[in-house]
Amino acid sequence: MAKEKRLGISLIVFLLLIFISSCTETRMQRVVVKAKPAFNILRFNEIQITNFKIISTINKETIESEMMKTLKEELSIYFKKTVKIGELINPSDESIFSNHFFWREYVKAENTAIITGIVRIKKEARSQIETVRDTPLSLKKKNVLKTLKLINSNITFFVYNGDTGKRVYKYRFNYKITDESGEADSVLVSRLISIAVDRFINRIVPREHIVYRYFFNF
Repeated sequence: MAKEKRLGISLIVFLLLIFISSCTETRMQRVVVKAKPAFNILRFNEIQITNFKIISTINKETIESEMMKTLKEELSIYFKKTVKIGELINPSDESIFSNHFFWREYVKAENTAIITGIVRIKKEARSQIETVRDTPLSLKKKNVLKTLKLINSNITFFVYNGDTGKRVYKYRFNYKITDESGEADSVLVSRLISIAVDRFINRIVPREHIVYRYFFNF
């Protein structure tokens, strides 16, 4: 059986080589394709972004402001209709995220999508021993205790249909940043949220991607 399988693969490779050699020209070309998103938010007339529930050991106001600002800026690139910050909510009780009566009354405009969610960001410090040279040119090495800052995140995005109040899409993002250079928390949070929003938008709007394909002329 294994022998027959190897013979079959060899035959396919042989036929492929004959096919390629019979081509008078082989060229590679860049092709722009539009990926189909998991959920297409472009069908709505308007998008309203409200505040997220923030659970963090880092300044919550910084996280909240950065999240809404980044979402609005990035969505506006692809959504050419109205994108705005909506009325702020009190998300202290997480049951609000499953209350479709609340979201149905949140907006008055028809065919509006509402974006909110839950952000969990935890800052930790981890110590580890590293072996380093005494000087860049020295052969002598020593062990030093180094402290690293870890930023662990779990961010959940919710999209609601304002007409029905029902949640129509959910995306969960998990990511960890290890910082050795001592960057400020605000810088790390900005980087983290930028990555999270980019991944989220990838799943709710059709985005163009460049792929490379081979074309054969005979």
